Formats: sequence, structure tokens, C-alpha cells
Amino acid sequence: MNGTRGTSIPPPVILWTIQTEAAVLRLQRTGVLRADGRRICKEHRPAYRWIFGQMRERIGPPPSGVRYPIWAWRIWTPRSPKSDLRSRAHLAVGTKGARIEFEAAEDRILESDFDGWHAVLNHPFAAGERDDGGSWVSIFDLGGGKSDYRADPSERSVQATLWSVELGQVRGIVWFTAR
Repeated sequence: MNGTRGTSIPPPVILWTIQTEAAVLRLQRTGVLRADGRRICKEHRPAYRWIFGQMRERIGPPPSGVRYPIWAWRIWTPRSPKSDLRSRAHLAVGTKGARIEFEAAEDRILESDFDGWHAVLNHPFAAGERDDGGSWVSIFDLGGGKSDYRADPSERSVQATLWSVELGQVRGIVWFTAR
């Protein structure tokens, strides 16, 4: 319990993020993992700016100097919450990387529907343009029904974005080489 009678701090959620070897070594050296945006292609930057604004609105402002979110999995698939390292989607073939398991306070993450995010990511809206009549925010409604770009709730993959991960939050690191 915190200092207030009858009020308890909710337990942290467990998340998994896939990172390159260089990112993990930087986390171990500096004690903090932050995204630098280098791997985001030009066409996707408007979507990233949009999610950045949603994060600012829903979980608060980023730490100084943070311009891009860390992406993690809350639920990879309904059968397995952590990502399958045999998947070809994580990193370029032959790249050494790691799956980092960590804890985060629920009020410090923004969860969204993975398939729904791809509707936002692949929609060619220009910077500053209002999204599809406000419908993109439905990716945050994880209990909502199936739609053209969202799976049934029982089949959803849930991702989480957060500003950074501190070394003290890490529960484990599993190294792999991307196939």
C-alpha cells in the first residue's frame, strides 16, 4: 500500500520488447533504453507523430529529449504473451538482437491493437491532417468489437508504447539472431 489508507498501487504489467544488440548494450551502459527513430521510414513518420501525441495526452509528457516511443508486446498472440523469436518480423535476417522482459506501471504505457495500429501506420495522412474522422483512436479500445482492421477481441495482439525502459525494470534478456 502507498501512504493512503485503503489505496494500493496496482501491480506492474509484464512487457517484452525486441531490440538490437547495440540498443541492449546502450541500456546496460547508460541504465536507460530510449528510441532514436533511426529505423522509422519517412512515410511512417506522420503516424509516429500521431501516436506520440496520443501518448502525451494519455500518459503524460515524455522525458526531455525523447522523440519516439519504445514499442513492446503485452500480448504477442492469445496463445503466448511473449514474442516468438523464430518470427521473421523482428529484425533484419542475421541481426543479433534480444527480447527484453520488463515491468512497467500500467499508467506509464499506452496499449493498442496491433492490427489497428497498422491501419494508422499505412494510412497516408499528412502531418497535421486529422485522422480518419477520429476513428484511429479506436485502436485503444481493446474491448471493442471486430472491424475491418481489428481482429475479434479474443484474437487480438496487444502492443504497448512507453517513453523509456530503465535497467531496474528489466526481468530478463534472451539473445537471438534474426532468421
